[in-house]
Amino acid sequence: MLVKTLAGLLALTASGVALAGTQTWDFVNDPSAIIENNDAHGIGSGSYIDITNDGIELVISAWSSTQENGPNCAGNPVCDSGSNAYDPDPFITRAALKQYGGGLGAVNVDETDDQPNHAFDSVLGPSSTIDYDMALLQFDTEVVLTELDINWKGSDSDMTVLNYTGTSDISGTPFSSSSNWYDLLSQGWSVVGNYNDVSTSSNQIISNAVESKYWLIGVYNPAFGENWSVGNDAIKLAGVKTKTFEPSTQVPEPAGLALVMLGLIGLASRRK
Repeated sequence: MLVKTLAGLLALTASGVALAGTQTWDFVNDPSAIIENNDAHGIGSGSYIDITNDGIELVISAWSSTQENGPNCAGNPVCDSGSNAYDPDPFITRAALKQYGGGLGAVNVDETDDQPNHAFDSVLGPSSTIDYDMALLQFDTEVVLTELDINWKGSDSDMTVLNYTGTSDISGTPFSSSSNWYDLLSQGWSVVGNYNDVSTSSNQIISNAVESKYWLIGVYNPAFGENWSVGNDAIKLAGVKTKTFEPSTQVPEPAGLALVMLGLIGLASRRK
């Protein structure tokens, strides 16, 4: 019995299995989830939320495609009036992060703070453009996003999730002044998934995501796959769940492991 028990413990140690922790982030009821305004955290001046959970810091900011097109448009689908993704001002700029009873929303420079524009949305604004709003979640350590929660939606609630899997340090400049959503796929960002008709009654499960410090969550964006309808999605982000992993235990050298096993067997024999 001793040999079996100790051998099992050794096998667990040698396997490198990492212990996991889970975090539930509440953007509505957490008293520390308050809107702040300055140029902290390397994301430029604007509104953001800075909260901590399980020793992990999370900074949330809002971004949208609102900058007018220009020389960067050449050959780009977002500048093609015949494309499903057409936007006369496609480049990514900071939006105002807002907090409501139903969750977080964004108000960009092309819209007003009213329903349904007071959300992460793609609804046509006063300037008759489709601006895709997204929340940037910036953690101070790598996490896996496992679920997201919305407490309010408009006429449609299709959503897109991305994470940053590149090798560059983007902590000071998450997006360049000439970046549009299509560019992100060549700048280290990866599509985690597009989710159809996300419900307000249950959390949306995020499967097969990998660890990252940076996550983008927003309304469905055709730059990242599928061919769904656009211009009618609106959601308020109420919270997310994440998972973290501790470093794997170092696997013992084969020779060293064998010597330990022999010692344990000898100890068990002497006890008999």
